Amino acid sequence: MMVFTALLVFTALFVFMDWRRIMLRIAASEARRGFAELINRAGYAGERVILEKHGREIAAVVPIVDLIMLELMENQLDIADTRTSVTEALKQGTTSLDDLRAELGLG
Repeated sequence: MMVFTALLVFTALFVFMDWRRIMLRIAASEARRGFAELINRAGYAGERVILEKHGREIAAVVPIVDLIMLELMENQLDIADTRTSVTEALKQGTTSLDDLRAELGLG
């Protein structure tokens, strides 16, 4: 439940804030030269840094806490999708692999 609440808060902040303007943006070539500083900014100061190549966003350096939260949110979404799929399979039934192969003419 805590993860779901965090997801709602994160979504609300994402929708109402122009997050691209509040994050440091840096060219990938510059990031290479100052990689240690980027790690410190993310790891110790909690900053998120967007890396760009030819003016396009290609990656980000984020605090590990942010990555963990993202992984937890993705897991929650995967669990919800799985529950939906299982419910659908129980209602509509399933097809065995042998039947599917036969139906597709794969022997």
